[in-house]
Amino acid sequence: MPNLTMKVYDAVFAVTTIVRWANAREYQLAEKFLIDAGANCVRLGESGRAGTAFYLKDQRQFDAFYDFVSERRAADALSSPPCLEMDIHTPGGVVVTIAWADEKEYQLARQFLTDMGAACGQWEARRCRPEFFHLATEQQEEALERFAQAVAAERAE
Repeated sequence: MPNLTMKVYDAVFAVTTIVRWANAREYQLAEKFLIDAGANCVRLGESGRAGTAFYLKDQRQFDAFYDFVSERRAADALSSPPCLEMDIHTPGGVVVTIAWADEKEYQLARQFLTDMGAACGQWEARRCRPEFFHLATEQQEEALERFAQAVAAERAE
């Protein structure tokens, strides 16, 4: 089975996003789009078996790719349940994915992050991809870690 994962690094937010495509056709369309948009392409592993990495150098490329992803996944967004995962972009540039057990936990976490002032972004209505939050400080990161531990402890009871 071919690797349908690509890494997209954007200079706008200085983070790497992992994009998983549903099938080889979607992957190839995305790859062609990024190459045509002028993104730098690097094959990972022997003959690209470990996937492909792309580097977006400016806001124009980032916006175009965001629109492309949204359009490609719009049909899936209508038919799939809401995603219960969040991508957390840490101050150090690392992306951490948190999976919540249910919609209640998800909404509590979303409110916590919003109240804390974390910048929020959304790919496409939480259907195909998680919302993403940018944490500005290590204090926000530590507060989220404590919150997630408290939620997990409550769930275990």
